[in-house]
Amino acid sequence: QPMLADNFAAAQSRLASVLEEGVRADGLAGAAFVDSVVAAVRGAGASSGEAATSGAEGANGAAAKAEPLDAEERGTLELSMRIFLERKSSAGAAGALVVALIDRSIELATARAADLNTPFALMEDLFDSQVISESEALFPQIEQRGAALAKLMRSTNNRAKLTFIRTCNELLRRLSKSKNTNFCGRVLLLMAYMLPLSERSGVNLKGAMAPSDLELQPDEAADDKQEGSAAEDGSLYASFWGLQAAFADPAAAVKPESWATLVSRLETVLQVFANIVSTDAAPSAEAAPADLSPGGDEAAAASGGEGEDAEMEEAAHEMGREVYFAKFLTSPKLLQLQLRDAYFRRHVLVQLLIFVQTISTDQLQRKGAPALAPRQREAAEKLRARASELLAGIAPNGPLFAAALERLLVRERCLAEIRPRSGRDPAEI
Repeated sequence: QPMLADNFAAAQSRLASVLEEGVRADGLAGAAFVDSVVAAVRGAGASSGEAATSGAEGANGAAAKAEPLDAEERGTLELSMRIFLERKSSAGAAGALVVALIDRSIELATARAADLNTPFALMEDLFDSQVISESEALFPQIEQRGAALAKLMRSTNNRAKLTFIRTCNELLRRLSKSKNTNFCGRVLLLMAYMLPLSERSGVNLKGAMAPSDLELQPDEAADDKQEGSAAEDGSLYASFWGLQAAFADPAAAVKPESWATLVSRLETVLQVFANIVSTDAAPSAEAAPADLSPGGDEAAAASGGEGEDAEMEEAAHEMGREVYFAKFLTSPKLLQLQLRDAYFRRHVLVQLLIFVQTISTDQLQRKGAPALAPRQREAAEKLRARASELLAGIAPNGPLFAAALERLLVRERCLAEIRPRSGRDPAEI
């Protein structure tokens, strides 16, 4: 309708002026910016006769500060900001200006002046309009604002969460898994950081196992075997990569006819890992941070644990800067180098601990698999303890990583035990 179109055009014009001020380095920010935006929306919603007089505009501005925007006005604000972003992006605006607009949208959403979905709608439009190289350059700015964005998703507003998930999934679809491996990993890390552990899009509610499609080359391993080189031994190669079949199908791995072979392979691999960790123990001990030493733990406990969260966050931040994302190949010629890689060993140990917890709980029994015998449970507990010890000994920040993983596994085990009895969704517990 003409009247509605005129009102929206007026709102868009007023908001464009306010947004221009807001994205400037020395422009409006904080409460002043929020009040100006709300006043602009309110003023645009007045009738044409009222808008013709400055007195009516002043009354509208006062009402804007006194009353929150309704759903229609918030929709007008979000659409106007998206149009403003589109125009700036088409004009080749600098990244700093676009990031400033994201910041202003976060301020508006935090003050409940805008819909909680507004910052995420702008993010979606932003990445949809950028090529991969430009998206990768802007992504660190979004990562830095992850904490503020996560707070907006902790409410009951599912629209913001769905927009964020859709944005990340679309970005991952555009990325090449071979050429943009690091960027893919950063997107997944941001999703893991911002979304709760109970988010249904990232929870394996049915407990399905990923199939293993590894292509092993045992004949090549036997041909390339060198005397005195355990890493290239064909038996170690078969034992090591043969574990992936057990990890992919725990129910089959715990059958009596398969259990002895599995335990033998796990003990062989853990012994190889232990030999490698022992050679690196001296430099790792020297490089270990003071707060992760036994004395540091006792001091923290004596002081009531004050500052523990800050120390863990700082260590996690340091560890995050050292993470890289790689695909591990199964060629026998690479096994010796892979075993020397701390991240490779850590990856396998995490798989092992998840596997041991899966077979130790009643998750498999609920699917019809037989329960573990007492000897099997005893062997599984020994494997778990040894793997945890080795994981804590892998630098960097081995104790911190092992403690964080243990906390996640305990939480997962508790949820797996509570849900069948309560009949409730893990997010509600």
